[in-house]
Amino acid sequence: MPPCACGCGKPVKWNVNSRYNEVRFVKGHDKRLGLKPQPCACGCGEMAGLWHGRPRRFISGHNSKGMKRGAGRYVNTHGYVLLRKPDHPRAASMGGYVMEHRYLMEQHLGRLLRADEHVHHLNHERSDNRMENLILVDPVEHAKYHTSQPRRRQSEEHRRKTSEAMKRVWAERRSQPKAP
Repeated sequence: MPPCACGCGKPVKWNVNSRYNEVRFVKGHDKRLGLKPQPCACGCGEMAGLWHGRPRRFISGHNSKGMKRGAGRYVNTHGYVLLRKPDHPRAASMGGYVMEHRYLMEQHLGRLLRADEHVHHLNHERSDNRMENLILVDPVEHAKYHTSQPRRRQSEEHRRKTSEAMKRVWAERRSQPKAP
């Protein structure tokens, strides 16, 4: 039986045909490692806390789209930023919110956008709503732009490195004995 990973030396009960090859602890000893909470990975600055003795990466809900990004602002599941503008003419159809990129274009032009006008993000980042990243296009142009873009090809070196890495992975898998 292998010893506990915390360093106490007690043997860990472990079956030979166990499914996982991971670090093992005697029950409750994994909390002895003295791990501390770390800041939330979303950048809010709050401490994420511990879960079962291990530091959490995010505060619950901070790793998902559709979360609040300040007062009256949130990112929807498609990655677009929405602003709380209940008085806006188009806000009634979206629960009091308008898409930030459309709202900024309206402010820039000084008029409401028509339904047949699209706002395109030049760098394809839906949450990057700087005016230099936005252009106004009609739907046909917008569709042509997205369908005419060639797919980015991989370089020969990237393909060679990937191929070599996968050859190593498959050779390693072939060399391991099969489980009965």
